[in-house]
Amino acid sequence: FLMNYAKPDIYRVQPARSLLVDGEIALMLAARRTLEEKSELKPLLTERVKSITDGLRANQVLESYPNECWTFDHAVALAALRLTDNLDGSDHSEVIHDWLAFAKRKLVHPGTGLLASSFTVDGTPLDGPEGSSIWLVAHCLQVLDPAFARDQYDRARRELAQSHCGFGSAREWPAAWHGPADIDSGPIIPVLNISAGSSG
Repeated sequence: FLMNYAKPDIYRVQPARSLLVDGEIALMLAARRTLEEKSELKPLLTERVKSITDGLRANQVLESYPNECWTFDHAVALAALRLTDNLDGSDHSEVIHDWLAFAKRKLVHPGTGLLASSFTVDGTPLDGPEGSSIWLVAHCLQVLDPAFARDQYDRARRELAQSHCGFGSAREWPAAWHGPADIDSGPIIPVLNISAGSSG
């Protein structure tokens, strides 16, 4: 499940797991059970959720790749916890609250107020805000912290959204920060600065 560029280094958080994998599988399982309960999926979701919550309680953040944490993956995982609470009557509000407090304290880009897209285990941002990340993060935040979700969406719309001849699109980066294009960004159309990942 890991890209080649992530394999040479080691995970700082042990046992080594990828939140990219655990969070997306947990959200898929929780969403499927929300649509129609399937008893055989409950233990699979419980196992993933336990791994995520144990890791977050012990370390506050979890890696997607070695010493590379993604806000996108944390938002997905936390949304899965919230859905699990609705399904099973559990309560992960403390874990969710603690991560959101960490994000607001450490991950907010000073030039835009948007969340950085990636960071190290100690909370040092690796990238600034990216359109291919922030739109989904704002979406997931709706079930975690609606006011923060609205704040991030409004800021992203102000910083990234654009219109050309009546067609809406979005940039990958705000004017205050420009990063390298990666697999998530997709191709960037020059001059117009339209990002497929952000616009999608």
